[in-house]
Amino acid sequence: MPLRRAADPLLRDDLEEICSFLDHRSCVNVGTTGWGLTPRRARALRQSGVFGVGISLDSDNAANHDRMRGKGGAFRAAVDAIAVARDAGLYAYVVSVATREFLQTDRHVLLLCRYVERNALRAGLVERAEQWRWGSLWRRVSGADEQREVLAPWPVDRPRNWVQLVNRPMRESEQEAIGQSVKRGRPYGDVAWQSKTTALLGLEDTFRNRGRPRKEKE
Repeated sequence: MPLRRAADPLLRDDLEEICSFLDHRSCVNVGTTGWGLTPRRARALRQSGVFGVGISLDSDNAANHDRMRGKGGAFRAAVDAIAVARDAGLYAYVVSVATREFLQTDRHVLLLCRYVERNALRAGLVERAEQWRWGSLWRRVSGADEQREVLAPWPVDRPRNWVQLVNRPMRESEQEAIGQSVKRGRPYGDVAWQSKTTALLGLEDTFRNRGRPRKEKE
């Protein structure tokens, strides 16, 4: 759903009316800082057909996030909005920019980028990852100047043998960990960092087994 990025869409009094014009063929997601997302507003968005709410988070440190947003309490509002959205039946997710400040370690960043850039190779669509013309690795290796210009700079330095690393098979445990994070919306990192970030953002249910608990045999 196209919305102006210059201002938070929750500032619009007619947001629910706009969303209601879109039918079942659309998957409507609203991006917001979290300010003003009350339980009543969240329920109204859900009833108007909104599927998900993306909450902007610039840092896992409250002071840093507030400083970057230029407003005290912005971090608390964002975290609270995640819980409010979920309670209303909305799909809540975090929107952030991958900066060094926001990520756990360079190793986890590189593992994640390696996972993404070898997707076509893992699926058997190409013999080498850089041959997939619709991927960032192809643009970086073989694309024209204007094609490479659209690639955002990375928050970490790429190893010189990056292309060789991408083509090298990943450990099954690494693929499984990243795959679970993608499927369940879990923070990706080591156990201690995951626990801290999960508690901070209220994402405990992403680690719980889905469905009803099994009944114990009598």
